[in-house]
Amino acid sequence: MIRCLMSNMLQNISSEWKTLFDQQVKQSGEKDKLNSLVQLRNDFAHGDSISVSIDTVIKYFDSAVKILNILDNVCT
Repeated sequence: MIRCLMSNMLQNISSEWKTLFDQQVKQSGEKDKLNSLVQLRNDFAHGDSISVSIDTVIKYFDSAVKILNILDNVCT
């Protein structure tokens, strides 16, 4: 979801950056947690019942930060 958007934007800038980003995200193992964070945000925004703990949300958030750091490292 979000990772795909980042990857697609990178493709418009540099296919080399896109490939490197995709490889590093895959190696990190964080993609599923980021997708879970996005889904949780969507559920909350649409008024759905939320049944995850704050610890889980923090883990999802930490994964998102790791992916943003990967993006930053690839682009610099």
